[in-house]
Amino acid sequence: YIQIGEYQNARDVLEKALKLNPKSTKVHHYLGKAYSGLKQYKKAEIHFLETLESHPSFEPALFDLVQVYEATQQENMVVETYQKLLKNNPDNLQAAIGLGRHYLTTGKAQKAKKVFNELTARSHNSPYVIKHIAAIYLDQKEYDEAINLLDDLLKKDCENPEVLYFLGLAYTGKEDRKKAINVYQMIAVESNYYLNAVIQIAYLYQVEGETEKAIEALLSASKNRPDEPDIFLYLGSLYEEKSDYTQGVAVINEGLRIAPQNIKLHFRLGVIY
Repeated sequence: YIQIGEYQNARDVLEKALKLNPKSTKVHHYLGKAYSGLKQYKKAEIHFLETLESHPSFEPALFDLVQVYEATQQENMVVETYQKLLKNNPDNLQAAIGLGRHYLTTGKAQKAKKVFNELTARSHNSPYVIKHIAAIYLDQKEYDEAINLLDDLLKKDCENPEVLYFLGLAYTGKEDRKKAINVYQMIAVESNYYLNAVIQIAYLYQVEGETEKAIEALLSASKNRPDEPDIFLYLGSLYEEKSDYTQGVAVINEGLRIAPQNIKLHFRLGVIY
């Protein structure tokens, strides 16, 4: 019931189970999750704390408590619970990332940076950890911090497509479109990030009013990746913007040749007609 979001049914079943076994740690934990899903946070907190009475270091219940405290804006308790997780396990990546993100979203940038710096040091400058931290800075629109981290990663792995894509997003966020395009263009054709990078390049050219360059970028990409219907979808919209309906229909039909059931392509073709 909990997995499919049927929290009320889950609560009813679990309340009956609790009467049969009032000390069951598992029942208390899942009952807390059910009440949390119902947004009855005080009851959720009671059951999570009951779970922790017998298992003080039980990480799932502690993380569930964090969610309750975040939902009820109990900032001190959020920090306290994350710190408890980190005391139990100083290498807990999820807890350290969560605490840093919490500090950042609540305007405590210096505390966030301290947590992230400590985490980076403990992980021996793990690229995996640094990418996670950079993603948080990106999400919070702290673009300069993200760029600094990603630039450092590129010094060790200058062709990493994921790092390049994140860096492109950071420059896009800073509205430094020229640098963003240059970075996106460095992503290899065979990379999983290539298609998104090409779409970003076309979008940035379009924003600058350079529709022809956007079209050129997509046409080039269509030769590199001829089986990607999204390229033809975007091309069709650009030709439509130029009122070049003949070309628009042609590229949409090319996309439909690749993906005959693609609803977006059919819709765009109808719009052009």
